[in-house]
Amino acid sequence: ATNRFAWWWRSCVGRKRGAQLRGRQFSTVVNLVADLIEKGRLEYRMEWVGAENHRQAEEAVHRLGSQWLKPLREALPAEISYEQIRLVVAFVRRAEARV
Repeated sequence: ATNRFAWWWRSCVGRKRGAQLRGRQFSTVVNLVADLIEKGRLEYRMEWVGAENHRQAEEAVHRLGSQWLKPLREALPAEISYEQIRLVVAFVRRAEARV
């Protein structure tokens, strides 16, 4: 998780915001970032999830809804993590809010 956090900090959160998040669990950071995406305060980047994982997760969100992560997790391949699903859910919710 430490390597993932370091990568996350460098690639999307930035030094100032990263300093505020230091010492948090990776899943907590993902939830905070997902909230920022949903609010339109941070741009979603597909490379965080991968194009194919994004496509599969987004399709599952449209089919099953975005209220609960567990049914999405169960419907998707094991290599797609809860954190990746959470980011895609945030992306979909943000897109739906724009309409």
